[in-house]
Amino acid sequence: MDVIKRRLGRKIEKAFVRAMNGIIDRKEYFLEKLSQDMCRGLESIKEECLMEELYTHLEELQENMKGMVKQSIKAGNVDENRHSVLGAEIEKVQNRMNKYSLIKLNIE
Repeated sequence: MDVIKRRLGRKIEKAFVRAMNGIIDRKEYFLEKLSQDMCRGLESIKEECLMEELYTHLEELQENMKGMVKQSIKAGNVDENRHSVLGAEIEKVQNRMNKYSLIKLNIE
């Protein structure tokens, strides 16, 4: 039984050494693939963070707009300049979100 275990152990060791030598011989290829996979993973994390920031910013702008509308109702007048600025900023953030969503769809 010990002889079988030693032979099996040597065969496993030789197979491992062959596999490692194959990796070492092609290390540039494996490093390039590893680098590509890491970048792909980091890009998706970056996109998720950016989208979260855009959603948060959009929610803040929408809350500001609601507050401004409530103030306008109470005061009986509308600050058209402030309304235009907030509306333009909301539209800008929405366009940016749509742009990233379309880019992501085209990549996938």
